[in-house]
Amino acid sequence: MNKKYSLSFVFLSLLTIFFTACSSDKEVSLPNYFMGYATVLRQGPISDELSIRLDDGMVYPLDTSTVQMDLNTLDSLRVICYYTQESSASTSSQGSSSDIEVIKLASVAPVQLPEIAVDGTTYRDDPISFVSMSKGAYFLNLLFEVSKKEMDHLFYARTLIKQYDTSGKIHIAIRLYHDSNGDYAAYSSRVYMSIPLYSVWDDLQDGGSVNIQYTDEDGIVRYNELTF
Repeated sequence: MNKKYSLSFVFLSLLTIFFTACSSDKEVSLPNYFMGYATVLRQGPISDELSIRLDDGMVYPLDTSTVQMDLNTLDSLRVICYYTQESSASTSSQGSSSDIEVIKLASVAPVQLPEIAVDGTTYRDDPISFVSMSKGAYFLNLLFEVSKKEMDHLFYARTLIKQYDTSGKIHIAIRLYHDSNGDYAAYSSRVYMSIPLYSVWDDLQDGGSVNIQYTDEDGIVRYNELTF
């Protein structure tokens, strides 16, 4: 069972980086910072070395010198992060040196992964306030808000439809359930979520769509579709 993360995303306050130039006479060159979803990967079953797959599909060595990362027993971890892409010197086993591109994290937090809904099981259907959706490498990324106070909220995803049209394009409908776990509505909290699409990812590259269904604040079932 995936570990549940309730992301109020207080950590976003840490994503703003302040740079102060000591002298107005000097031109300061600052690195470009990016924010996005990504997947941290363990490079081997017993390795402590990590790599990172950005949502454009590219995989880079990961520099965690400024951020503590612990995958525990996981082979991968879905995250949202603030990062730079930098060049780093690398020496091969033959002794030759070259520059390689590495990703250096400024801040990072785990992304919510929904549990797979069990057929025949009824789930609470508390409302969400939908913000956006996007495609990542092997994932569908969602951003929405929920009303909460202190409890960990639970999320479940059920595939309702998976079918191909006459042109061979796949179309998928996913029902998202939100269980507030008896929490009170004290404030709005942002949830960053990724839904795995490993089994259909290759088919989606030929075109198709993913449709997300959820219940909004008015108790109405809404539909949002992303076309590949």
